[in-house]
Amino acid sequence: MGNAARVYDHIPRQMFPNSPSVLLMMLKTFAVLATIAIAGLTAPPSAAATGDLLEGRDICELFDGVPNSTSPLRKAKSVRRAYKTLARAKKPADFARAQTQLERAVDGVFQAATRAFHPKGRDVNRRAASAFLKRHVYTRDALVIIGVDRLEPRPEIAASLVYAACRAGNTTQAIAWARRSSGDIRGVAAALLIADGRAKEASEQLPDLGDGFISHVARAALTADATKRRAHLLAARRQAVTPAQLTAIGELLSP
Repeated sequence: MGNAARVYDHIPRQMFPNSPSVLLMMLKTFAVLATIAIAGLTAPPSAAATGDLLEGRDICELFDGVPNSTSPLRKAKSVRRAYKTLARAKKPADFARAQTQLERAVDGVFQAATRAFHPKGRDVNRRAASAFLKRHVYTRDALVIIGVDRLEPRPEIAASLVYAACRAGNTTQAIAWARRSSGDIRGVAAALLIADGRAKEASEQLPDLGDGFISHVARAALTADATKRRAHLLAARRQAVTPAQLTAIGELLSP
């Protein structure tokens, strides 16, 4: 996945273990850091894979969230080039180039976080930590957000990374980026895993799935119960917004 993923994986669940004063400041600033989500405490429900639901489907087209051409984020200096590449992409190699450019931008932010919150041989500097947050989090063009328990790409960036990797044919990397993000993008990881015949791994994502189209489709694909499957598909239909999603859900709900 590149340096961005490696840096991301080293942002620990407790970002300031050796600096109580900085931790207190952060807890007051955004209470979300006070809640540490413990993934896996709730075992995923028993799921029988029904791969036929997604067989032959273009998973890359079944999720949304990539910022459109009018989004200010596409004009941000750090990702402007990447989005131009993504907009012009037609071949897998083009999408791979966009993926690399996006990863490079995110990588820079995660490395800056490491320098700010984990300076080598020193305690965390409150001023440096505050400067990082002001420059990279509390700004319109931020590439990252404070997730449930650590830094992660903001939803639009996460969706763009997953989409670019998916279109490039880098399925493993698309799954990895989706799993490292929160919200509905997790549903993409589940759907790609199901399509790849890895239903058991996909079922592990169930507790963390969002309420969007792709998440409901993934839930439907992971149940063998016809009534529950239809209920999930009907929920997906209520969330369908793109032409590809509307077409797919119409076909999935057909007798």
